Amino acid sequence: MDIALQILQARHAASPARADVLAPVRPVPVPEPFLPSPVAIGLLMLVAPPLAVTLVWTSPRFDATARMALTIFGGLVTVVMATVMVLSLGSNL
Repeated sequence: MDIALQILQARHAASPARADVLAPVRPVPVPEPFLPSPVAIGLLMLVAPPLAVTLVWTSPRFDATARMALTIFGGLVTVVMATVMVLSLGSNL
């Protein structure tokens, strides 16, 4: 085993430095759950805005400005959905 290590060390010392070896190593991304992802929150914002706003505020991915903007958008979508529902139910009477 010592001989193998000596051979590897000698080969390493004899080889020229490569740029790709010296480049910083990027950490392997950890897969995230589906629900806190921006795509899922965007889809939920159109279907169930209160649930999407809750996910936005519990997700560490969004900063305070994004949280406020998505909360206002969720409120507007809720008002529009409620208005459409009231108008569609009122026209049946």
